[in-house]
Amino acid sequence: MMAKSTAWLGVGLIVVIAVLLFMLFASSGRFVVGTIDYVTANLVNVSGVSPFLARGLVILATIPFFWAVAKYTRTIVGYRRLKPSLTLYTNRYGIIIVSYVAAFFLTMYFASRQAYFGLTSGETLKWCAESVEGIRVFDSPGVDPVYGRRLAPCTPEQIITLRDDKLGLRRPQLLAIDTPRSFEFFETLSGRPKVWYWRASNGTYELFDRPGRHPRTNAELLPVTPDVVAEVTRLKAEEAIGKAKIAEAEEVAKLRREQDAKAEISRAARNAHREKYVNPVSGAGSEPVVAAVGANGIDDALSAALAEAIRGRSDILKPAFVSDGLFTRAMQGDTAAFGDLDLDRVASVVVLASIHVSNVLDSAVGEKVVKSEARVSIRVFRPVAGFSSQVWTTIGNGVAFSETVAAARARTEAIEKAVALLKTVSK
Repeated sequence: MMAKSTAWLGVGLIVVIAVLLFMLFASSGRFVVGTIDYVTANLVNVSGVSPFLARGLVILATIPFFWAVAKYTRTIVGYRRLKPSLTLYTNRYGIIIVSYVAAFFLTMYFASRQAYFGLTSGETLKWCAESVEGIRVFDSPGVDPVYGRRLAPCTPEQIITLRDDKLGLRRPQLLAIDTPRSFEFFETLSGRPKVWYWRASNGTYELFDRPGRHPRTNAELLPVTPDVVAEVTRLKAEEAIGKAKIAEAEEVAKLRREQDAKAEISRAARNAHREKYVNPVSGAGSEPVVAAVGANGIDDALSAALAEAIRGRSDILKPAFVSDGLFTRAMQGDTAAFGDLDLDRVASVVVLASIHVSNVLDSAVGEKVVKSEARVSIRVFRPVAGFSSQVWTTIGNGVAFSETVAAARARTEAIEKAVALLKTVSK
């Protein structure tokens, strides 16, 4: 009893579906087509899939459904009216025909996947919508079912973007053409341009390796012409000349900086050298400079006496001038000893002197006495004449029972003679 009830319930359900579909399409002749259209339209509306793909799949998917309807409605009132549209589903030949129709729509779907415009008519085949995911593409107009944006025919710019993303095409790349005179801007055989350009408002050019749009301004890149190539060549030559001048100016500036640095190092070395051997001199005038040396270094008494004789100064040259050997070199006539001391700016003459005392024992009236000889060597340099010099020697003698007294008498006599000599030669 339960099985019979279930069977009659199934039959009743099929009858209800058939009646509803009959009422929906109002015409028995459009039962199959109307059903396919209805299901396809709803599937496209809620999913946004291609109408070709939806219709092909619906046709294939409904083959069992329509075959079942044809089989189980034979005894139902109105079957005769449905029979014309269900005839194809009642034998294998009809099903083959239906399958070919579905194959046609599926073929159209796969054939149109990469087509954006009709080949012969030029009509739009794809509709686009901008979204946070990027450009979304559909095969029919309407509204994006996800973002609710109104679809519009895909523009060439959108298509280029889609093709670039899909195929990994490179965008126009900026070319760095340093020698346009030797660069090939055109195909050898066809003469087609190999370079595209964008001209800025200041007259400069940016060159690219393919057509497209400028990455910053979005302006369309144009193919080069012989006139453009000539202008680019001229501007590049002027730029090269300008860069060469800048590089040369930078090189000159660098050389000057290096020379200034070397000069500064040299000045610092000269200053250090001068400060080591010469005391600072105040005043703008020049005056005689005196330095005298005895057995134990600087002889202050001799220096002071000679300086007083010619109204000079004995405090200009430092002890290091003597201890480092410069005094000895100068006394031997080596004027290089005065190098970098700038004495020509502070000294009218440079007087260098050395004193040497020797003692000899002798006998007189039965007593031993000491005979001393003091020899003063003087060299006078004239800076204004290239440190030319003259040499004199004065000798003093002293006799006493004491070596100290005899040496003192000899020194005094030799120094007095040196002072008299300097007074004479300095006039």
